[in-house]
Amino acid sequence: MIIFEDGLALDEASWGGHPPGWTLIGNGGLASSARELMAWRLAYQAGELTAPEAVARAHQPYQAEDQAGRSYYGYGLVVEDDPERGRIYWHNGGSRRFNAHWRSYADDGLTLVALSNQWEVTADQVERRLSAVWFDAR
Repeated sequence: MIIFEDGLALDEASWGGHPPGWTLIGNGGLASSARELMAWRLAYQAGELTAPEAVARAHQPYQAEDQAGRSYYGYGLVVEDDPERGRIYWHNGGSRRFNAHWRSYADDGLTLVALSNQWEVTADQVERRLSAVWFDAR
């Protein structure tokens, strides 16, 4: 069982002390390490977890998220076309207790995974910094 430093167990910290409801089960409310999340992303991307046709469909733009047509929600992930970085796939989520963000820069073959157990420095902020460091170093 995972216990946080304030003494709360995982289900108490993330789901308010009760088992997760269908809203979390349906949206994939999961707990993972960075290594496990990266392994999952790479296996999914390689078509090892579902049919390659399903992976290809998930990577297609579906519902526009902005007026410019650069960001779309696909089938379970965000699909973006960035003028400087090319095609990007990503997803994030979490709570004030913990959060995660994975991002794949398809044209560069780079996948980043960031996890955080605090709200002051979120996984989104960590991912943005990692991306900046990676691309600025090139």
